[in-house]
Amino acid sequence: MNTIILRGYLSADAQIRYIGAKQTPCVNFSVAYNKRFKNERGNIEEKAMFFEVIIYGNYAQKILTSLKKGTLVFLQGSLNQDSWEKEGQKHSKITIIASKLHIIQKNTPLTQPNQQPPNQQTQHISAQEVTNIINQPNP
Repeated sequence: MNTIILRGYLSADAQIRYIGAKQTPCVNFSVAYNKRFKNERGNIEEKAMFFEVIIYGNYAQKILTSLKKGTLVFLQGSLNQDSWEKEGQKHSKITIIASKLHIIQKNTPLTQPNQQPPNQQTQHISAQEVTNIINQPNP
């Protein structure tokens, strides 16, 4: 089984490119997740982790304008590993190929120079909501 479920914030605006002979839309973006854990001294620490995500097809093109830096998303997909060699050095990269993506909270851009960001509360997702999202058909 190769399934990953991730909730996090876009670290930059999504980018689109078109690939292959059929010019399939391919949207790339990075999702940041803050992992909280106790260190060996018992103190709580937080570590930012970043995941590269790819969505293919017409759905990717439709949601591109909603995928802005700071947007909170919930996604399901599979891991993909690319390997290559450059100048005798072996490289590899793991990305998430998203099959489902749900926008939980859109980032609201500031329109005035001194405008304060809106009061945003942390959004929590219940186990039942996760199950409902996973069981929805692909877009």
